[in-house]
Amino acid sequence: MTAIRAKLGAQGRVVIPASVRAAVGLKPGDEILISVEDEGVRIATVLANLRRAQAIARPFRPKRGSAVDQFLASRRREALAEERKRRGGF
Repeated sequence: MTAIRAKLGAQGRVVIPASVRAAVGLKPGDEILISVEDEGVRIATVLANLRRAQAIARPFRPKRGSAVDQFLASRRREALAEERKRRGGF
């Protein structure tokens, strides 16, 4: 989408044009995050920022499930081994 010109109101308010709101799925009452970046201002939805953070973290995610999943699988294997040992199996 190309840049759209808007004016800053007397109380510092900016009206986000309908075409921009529609393009990013903004509706009245939605939360947005405003940040200062370089020499400008960035307005993004909370969901967009969440997806951005997830994309940044994705390469660091364990390949075989979460640490909790790995821990639980380990405990299940241990419990199964103990049960087999208790019953006289191996």
